[in-house]
Amino acid sequence: MGDEKMGIFKSSEQKQQEKNDRTEKFLKSHGITGLDPQTYSHVRELMSDNNWSAFDHIGAVFSDSTHRSIIDDLDMLTKQNWILMQQNSKIIEELQKNNK
Repeated sequence: MGDEKMGIFKSSEQKQQEKNDRTEKFLKSHGITGLDPQTYSHVRELMSDNNWSAFDHIGAVFSDSTHRSIIDDLDMLTKQNWILMQQNSKIIEELQKNNK
């Protein structure tokens, strides 16, 4: 075995690249591209939260109409936040262009 790494062990660079790939895929699926580095970092922190994937699929857990309504409202607010994030990113980009 020596210095060779087994396939199940990944370097920190490989793990980092996988996180970046997941983040990019997620952002593209929400129509968001070209985020500034600070905002991108915040999105990655949010996505690395252990509760993120649970929230993303929580609707399947609740079946009664009251809970379903709450989940639908939360989903709508989440989508609105992604839209606002995209719009803010575009505004920042335009402001940076105008300040040059």
